[in-house]
Amino acid sequence: MRPPGPRVERHGWPHPDNDGIGVCHPGVGSVSSTVAAQRRVHRLNPRPLAGMAEWAARQQRFWNHRIDALEQHLLDHDKEHEG
Repeated sequence: MRPPGPRVERHGWPHPDNDGIGVCHPGVGSVSSTVAAQRRVHRLNPRPLAGMAEWAARQQRFWNHRIDALEQHLLDHDKEHEG
């Protein structure tokens, strides 16, 4: 899979600054924290995130060739209408 950056820039599409997907909420059980003296130690438990990773993998498989086909269509359209 190719990163979206060049595609977004080439077509002038808006690019999100931060979508918040990387944020972990303690209530999900993916992050735990303990206080040790004057430090707070955070630990990441990847098990609750496994469902999200599986979902993301399915989305990637579904959209990969569709996004590439859309990009090719747009490039072909640009070539047809140049000049």
